[in-house]
Amino acid sequence: MLRRVVDNPLLEAAIAVLLLGCIPIIIKSISANAITIGLFRLTTGILFLAIWLKGKKYFLDLKRKDWAVLMLIGIIFGIHWLTYFFSIKISSVSMAVIGLSSYGVHLILLSSMFRVTKVQPSDILAVILAIIGNLLVVPDYSLKNDATLGLVLGIVSGFLYACLPLIHQRHSHIPSTIRTFGQFLFAFALFIIFLPNANIPSTGLDWIGLLFLGIFGTVFTHTLWVRVTTVLSTNTTSVVYYGYLPVAIKLDYFVLGGEITLRMLCGAILIVVASICGVLHQLKNNTVMAQNLR
Repeated sequence: MLRRVVDNPLLEAAIAVLLLGCIPIIIKSISANAITIGLFRLTTGILFLAIWLKGKKYFLDLKRKDWAVLMLIGIIFGIHWLTYFFSIKISSVSMAVIGLSSYGVHLILLSSMFRVTKVQPSDILAVILAIIGNLLVVPDYSLKNDATLGLVLGIVSGFLYACLPLIHQRHSHIPSTIRTFGQFLFAFALFIIFLPNANIPSTGLDWIGLLFLGIFGTVFTHTLWVRVTTVLSTNTTSVVYYGYLPVAIKLDYFVLGGEITLRMLCGAILIVVASICGVLHQLKNNTVMAQNLR
């Protein structure tokens, strides 16, 4: 979709990771709420893909069950975005991205649940590390605490995000661009239900933030990451992907003045290590395909 940005794919991956780390910062900074942000990003993605797919007849070849799969992918993706955006808005960027980073551990649990792979001792260790990490990160064991609620929403978002690659893999006969378009389209249908709760951005900077999220955060970052995952090995991209976490946490601290404690950092490290182990284990068993971005 995009021409080569630079000649070094690792540098391209670094650019994509940097943009990924900026996304939650922009979401937190602008006055647009979670519904408005989702609708704007999805509309941008749908329009771009519609232009890209113009004249192609892939949709005519889809069967009823294929449309059902696209609807399922879209609904899961839409709820993933809703919980992630609300997590950022309710608590902090750091809490949201730490919760989302549990995605790799969810892959272990889901793969075991659906008997995609057998549980290994390393998987059990990864889950234990993730649990300890979450216990360290939680500031107060009550959902009345906004930070705790944000972390829980982030974890739920990470679980939903982990569901997507397993579904995409099982239905890889549908072209990836069509699956992405269907993912955006049905997620948009979910968001449109909450249209009455959307708000209108109040300043020019808010609109600039929305444009950044729509163009760079959705279209550019997504297409760049697709290229990166095509060129680099899956093991490499899976580890590089988690580079967004320190980027987002650092920007939260220096730009937004977010609170970061030693206990939070230790917990985040345990969760990330456990998640990376989970992702790499699944890739080693060829159970996870290239992922879609947030």
